[in-house]
Amino acid sequence: MADLRDGSEGQVAIGTLLAGSAGLLPEAIVRLRQDRPNLVIRVEEATNNLLMPALRSGELDLVLGRLPEFRDREGISQEHLMNDYAQLVVRRDHPLTGRSELGLSDLLDQDWILPDPSTTLRRQIDKAFRDENLEPPAHAVETVSFLTTRRLLQLTNYLAVWPVQLARPEILGGTIMALDVPLKTTIRPVGISTRTDDLMSPAAVRLVNCLRQVASELTVASDLLALH
Repeated sequence: MADLRDGSEGQVAIGTLLAGSAGLLPEAIVRLRQDRPNLVIRVEEATNNLLMPALRSGELDLVLGRLPEFRDREGISQEHLMNDYAQLVVRRDHPLTGRSELGLSDLLDQDWILPDPSTTLRRQIDKAFRDENLEPPAHAVETVSFLTTRRLLQLTNYLAVWPVQLARPEILGGTIMALDVPLKTTIRPVGISTRTDDLMSPAAVRLVNCLRQVASELTVASDLLALH
């Protein structure tokens, strides 16, 4: 009982979206389990339309990712950790990587991999096209699976849109490249969602503290990179 009270043992169930699953969450888990090795951490990756009901019902202790829009906030408290944006990514030897001054209008005839229409990111992508008086891509592979998208990018000339925290390690690894086509509509806060009228367990509180630390360090690193 004492271990449960101070968060040394027990289980934390966290839901995550793409924006949190690449760098922020894994680093926080590593830190948490270094300090509390007996904790069991269950990670469920999905979209907000599935994760928020699970959070409200108590199946999840918290959700990490792009903060949901107003219509998804009933009974939910949010904490902003950092800002995120998305990048257009392709395989390294994609024909478009050699072209300069690309715009969305140049990409209309391409094959796309896009998140589900119910996701915040998809709505932001569609808005980027409509802001330029263009119709969003009508035919696309729709998935939020990182592994499926990654393999499709390697095998084809498809275009995909990834949160920067997901894209960065793949770009550094040399297999994926980002196209220089800004998607300003995808700038969005990433943070933690919890139940408003429910106290988190000590273990969940410790995980939240680790997430705050990692987010702060990632923000500083991004600011330094921007200066150079």
